[in-house]
Amino acid sequence: MMAIGTQVAVICLDSIKETNQRERVAAELTAAGKVIVKLSIEQLGQFAGNMLEVKSRNGHPFMVMSAAARDSLTSSQERIIATYNKILSTDLRTIEAYGGGSARCMLAEIFH
Repeated sequence: MMAIGTQVAVICLDSIKETNQRERVAAELTAAGKVIVKLSIEQLGQFAGNMLEVKSRNGHPFMVMSAAARDSLTSSQERIIATYNKILSTDLRTIEAYGGGSARCMLAEIFH
């Protein structure tokens, strides 16, 4: 339902049923300095909430997503994400159809 990067939060607020909770999440993200990119329920079905921000060895941020996720984005959403991250996408249809996940599920996160 969401991907939180260094500067961008990609989230489907409509997936949060309680209005007060939805507003609270949006307020917390904004207070944390995140630019919010709102996804639709339909975009979630295309794995748009299954992105992951990674950094290159040089510290440059990339947003990794499947081709289906990228294709579901509006030009405005893609432009906002691309302002802060280079977008990397690839065809993951087989994984999405049979594996039950997408790009984020295929990557290991290392926190230090």
